[in-house]
Amino acid sequence: MVSTLIVLGVALMLYPSAAQWVSAWEQRGQVQDYSDAIEETPSEQLAEQLDRARTYNRDLASGSGIIDPFSAEVVQENRFGVGEGGLR
Repeated sequence: MVSTLIVLGVALMLYPSAAQWVSAWEQRGQVQDYSDAIEETPSEQLAEQLDRARTYNRDLASGSGIIDPFSAEVVQENRFGVGEGGLR
């Protein structure tokens, strides 16, 4: 009985370290798979994706297509939200 409790206690104490080791091992494999995929991707495709990302970021910074759902104009147009007079 006592030896069982000791084994369970040691296992309970080692669990966080073991879980961290397994997680790190899995993550290392995922990072390696991603690195391999990037190396296999043609440079033209990478350049195209980079251009698309830069265009997206430029548009995001300029505010095009972004609507603040809490702006006064949107709240007044929104029939399902909270207006100036409270809940509708």
